[in-house]
Amino acid sequence: MPYKKKPKVLKKKNVKRRTSAQAQSKQILALSKQVSTLTKRTKSTFATTYQRDSIAIDSTTGSATCFICPLPYNPCDPYETFITNSANTWGDNLYNANNNKYKKKCMFQPPATVQISQEMYHTGGTIKWQMTSNEPAYSKVTLALISPKAKYADQLLIDRGMQTGIQPGANAEWVFGTDYICHNGTGNSASPSTYFGTTINRKLWTVHKIKEVAFSHPGGINMASNVNPANTSPMNNATVATGSWKIPAGHLVANVSDRQDGATDGAVAAIQAGILDAKQEKMVYLVAIQNGAKIDGEMISLGFQVTDYYTAFN
Repeated sequence: MPYKKKPKVLKKKNVKRRTSAQAQSKQILALSKQVSTLTKRTKSTFATTYQRDSIAIDSTTGSATCFICPLPYNPCDPYETFITNSANTWGDNLYNANNNKYKKKCMFQPPATVQISQEMYHTGGTIKWQMTSNEPAYSKVTLALISPKAKYADQLLIDRGMQTGIQPGANAEWVFGTDYICHNGTGNSASPSTYFGTTINRKLWTVHKIKEVAFSHPGGINMASNVNPANTSPMNNATVATGSWKIPAGHLVANVSDRQDGATDGAVAAIQAGILDAKQEKMVYLVAIQNGAKIDGEMISLGFQVTDYYTAFN
């Protein structure tokens, strides 16, 4: 009998405890909402684009020079504010006064907040390319999308001149037998003098995509008569090759450069980060290996358009 009241007392206490915990949880929830409102970050997405005109990738003399073009993941100052010391334009290693240099521009009017964002992320990209040939002789091109291995990236990009020159990238050069190997085109008079069977040194380079493209056909001597792409695919045939590849994400984009306009207290926006601000191991390059010479007017041309995607936080 003396124990009959005890459960009632415990029950009342339990009810009070649950009520108290519920009220406390409501207070914590309300407070967390206030804190999250104060610290909430907005998110904006945008994209940039640039292109290479459809011009020759043959060297002047037909030497073993590979065509190399940087595909930077940084936004490279598309609004051209020019207040940092990083390069916002770049070129390929066939760059000259007649060729275009590369410059990113924003697509589809992104929000104004991306111009002041201190932190953004490159979430990937796409390169759409097209090669055309007016070379009647049978020829092959190895096209690849590559990045330096992280442990060798700094030395590799310096030794190969991948970001130097009149425009960053204009001095880029690969070493035959070290960076790649292929059949060097030599043989008897009946053999087409063309490079083929390219293998890239994967100890030094990460290969994201690689494709060997053939133009014309063995024994072709005249584009008007016996090199005829008719009745074949208009996108991939004896004179045209096309493709679309995904570019891997570069991830974090931040900018700690000094301003060039004399300001000492101004923050530098992430969108102004250029090719020289990039993490070397995150850089992506487009490489084309072949041994054509444009001196005879018969050459292989390459054009492409690159779209990069970003998410900016404020």
